[in-house]
Amino acid sequence: MKKYIVVTGAAGFIGSCLVGFLNQHGFTDLILVDEFGDAAKEPNLAGKLFGEKVEREAFFDWLNGERPNVDFVFHIGARTDTTEFDYSIHQRLNVEYSQKIWAWCTEHQVPLVYASSAATLIDRAGVHVEGVDALAVAGCFGHPRLR
Repeated sequence: MKKYIVVTGAAGFIGSCLVGFLNQHGFTDLILVDEFGDAAKEPNLAGKLFGEKVEREAFFDWLNGERPNVDFVFHIGARTDTTEFDYSIHQRLNVEYSQKIWAWCTEHQVPLVYASSAATLIDRAGVHVEGVDALAVAGCFGHPRLR
């Protein structure tokens, strides 16, 4: 039985680079998860090898229906638009969706790597910093990290 690796955010720059890296190391049984309707992102996956492409909003229904043998999940997907000020979008995509991925991985005992630039914070002078002292969040982009 095939063992799959899931990559969320697969059509984005970082996710597609991860797919390319996995391909270079012999991994082609990949399940790519993203919003694939953005034509500007199509070149990111050109020449990449994978088993399935699944739309982000359909992913959990697809998992429950298809029941693939998932060996590992790289959760790279998030809304990374720093000019987006509708927090409900960030809440749904960066917080709730990530929690749902974590819950599924925990329930199915699947290792998870979560990496997201959605955790970016800046100080009031606009210098990127690691701590949380005297920080001002850029819009609502970094807000989930402070919760």
